[in-house]
Amino acid sequence: MKYLIELDAVSKANRHLVGEKTWNLARLRQSGAKVPDAVALSCNAYLDQVKASGLDMYILGEFRRKKLQDVRWEELWDSSLRFKNAFLRMGLTREFEDSFLEFVSRRFKSRAVAVRSSAPLEDSAGSSFAGLHDSYLNVVSPREILKHVMLVWASLWSVSALLYQREIGLDPFASSMAVLIQEVIVGNASGVAFSISPERSDCAMVEAVHGLNQGMVDGTVEPDRWQIIRDDLQVASYKPAVSRKKYMIPDAAGVKLTSLPAELRNSSPVADAEAMLIAEEAIRQEDYFGQPRDTEWTRKEKDLYILQSRPITQKIKDSSDQRTYYSNLTAGFDRLQRLYRIIEEKVLPAMENSRRKMEKINPGRLDDAALTKEISRRRRQLVKFQKAYQDYCIPFGHGMRFFGEIYNHKLQPEDPYEFVDLLRPEKMLSLKRNKMLQVLSQNPDVFAANRSAFLNDRLLDAASFTFERNFSDIREIPESFFKLLKRLRTANDKKASSSRSLEAAYYKAFAADEQAFARELLKLGRASYRLRDDDNIYLDGVEEQLNLVLKEANHRLEQQKVRDGYEDKLKAEINKPLPRIVSPEIVGQNTVCDESGVKFRQLVGQPAGKGIAAGKARVIDKFDNLFSFQKGEILVCDSIGPEMTFVVPLAAGIVERRGGMLIHGAIIAREYGLPCVTGVPKAASKIKNGDHLTVDGYLGIITFN
Repeated sequence: MKYLIELDAVSKANRHLVGEKTWNLARLRQSGAKVPDAVALSCNAYLDQVKASGLDMYILGEFRRKKLQDVRWEELWDSSLRFKNAFLRMGLTREFEDSFLEFVSRRFKSRAVAVRSSAPLEDSAGSSFAGLHDSYLNVVSPREILKHVMLVWASLWSVSALLYQREIGLDPFASSMAVLIQEVIVGNASGVAFSISPERSDCAMVEAVHGLNQGMVDGTVEPDRWQIIRDDLQVASYKPAVSRKKYMIPDAAGVKLTSLPAELRNSSPVADAEAMLIAEEAIRQEDYFGQPRDTEWTRKEKDLYILQSRPITQKIKDSSDQRTYYSNLTAGFDRLQRLYRIIEEKVLPAMENSRRKMEKINPGRLDDAALTKEISRRRRQLVKFQKAYQDYCIPFGHGMRFFGEIYNHKLQPEDPYEFVDLLRPEKMLSLKRNKMLQVLSQNPDVFAANRSAFLNDRLLDAASFTFERNFSDIREIPESFFKLLKRLRTANDKKASSSRSLEAAYYKAFAADEQAFARELLKLGRASYRLRDDDNIYLDGVEEQLNLVLKEANHRLEQQKVRDGYEDKLKAEINKPLPRIVSPEIVGQNTVCDESGVKFRQLVGQPAGKGIAAGKARVIDKFDNLFSFQKGEILVCDSIGPEMTFVVPLAAGIVERRGGMLIHGAIIAREYGLPCVTGVPKAASKIKNGDHLTVDGYLGIITFN
């Protein structure tokens, strides 16, 4: 087959076709290192098949919606998910498919292989895409190998790779991908070696785990670590793993994490003498290539195999590096399970307990000294919970995408977001509140005439978020709210469609021994979907309690009812800015020129909720504007917060500046079956109140009528 190049046939002439990973291994093999049997599928295969299938135009269309520097990371994740599904469903030419399957069947027979990315710039001296493109272990059948080749192709467009390409100034449309198909060596121990240790420049560093390397790479298995002095190859220090309970082994579905046999738990993966030999090999590679090396290895009996070798590129020192931040948000299955337990058992109960305790304190009955202390105490509580939200809740939000990637991998649906319908049975607090408000709407006059009785109504607990956040006193609720309640009588109360058939098809896609995993995965996905909304409500409840004591302090200062000596203290507390979660976010860098006086005909965003709707725009830039919302209007805003969703049942469609299929606004829109377009730059300023819009949630387009 013209696209397949044997490792021994790799040369300077075809280096650009096989990628740096393959080139490095070919050179190591020529130097005498033991390298697993492998063959490369050239970049031309990727380029020709993407063009023949029309995927090149699909990708171009996706990334021509708006400038790359204006694309949020959540939008990139969504695009990546769509790309993966598109690659899995892409129509290969018959000639390519037949010749590839025939070659792989004959070449590897029944041997398991690793299907690894090998992009031209990957593992090069000028850049390192380490971990940004996908690789897959223990793939056996020719058809599965072909499927994983297409997944590796799709990883050229992963969010991490795109962020990195943007960072180092590469044009993603000029990129291509070669694939290394490499025999799997099932070693007794595996690891990495750095010819120059990141911790000590006079040492090499060796890390090792029992079994396969994957557990160490994804962080689920802690390695033993050696610092080896470069000059005499003696052990300078040895740090055993804190716990040796798990290891990664081959499995019918690829690899799996399982319990480490008891006899291995008290022994290091390799002896000191073996660690020194591994360090010696890393230093030998440094001499051979003329630059420090990062080497991935496995040891089978007495043989040391080199799986990958790349130059050690300069580490980015900027702690605000967005690519590092967002790559840390992605979580594997085991980490998601841990996050879920922490959130459900500790974080949310602690937030709710703190809110309820604060709620019992009447700020009006505190003297000035106690009020000052209470403001400071509540501020500290909010900061503590915001950190917990950032450390646990935000990463757990990736659970929806993690589920979606596996769902699409298994079922290859035509709609890459079909999986969302399987997550929807988990009802969110804001939807429960909306339902309660609709119950109230059936008799709003009773509520309006006897507001104090509402305080003791069982419905208040579910609806309290709306009121606590915006009205500290039931008497402050404006008449416009009661008018809104009347409009809610006929609001959209669409039920989520049944997902039973989807659930049956989902479980059918898993083998018998995978059913427990499938059940737990679905549970995590549904919890992630629900908590994507609920955790904001819990956190905002704590913030609102801080707002109440600040409001009381303001009131006393305005009425000049503050004791001597406390005026400055209360003013200082009031003037401190409210704590905010500051996450790096790729948003528009004001790349759009001055548009005053410009009349738009069409705006382009990301499709986030199916359907088409037309209506007048209602731009929401502050809470009070919600009460004037009319049935059938298009809700336009910067971003939908949980406190805004009680008007969503009245809306005909939603347009949002913030982008992403799985952000709060998009989730709520789908719950009510509304067309939704997100990721529209400056949506709330480009669209004016009263503009007649058509919202196309299939294509992600807003048209001015």
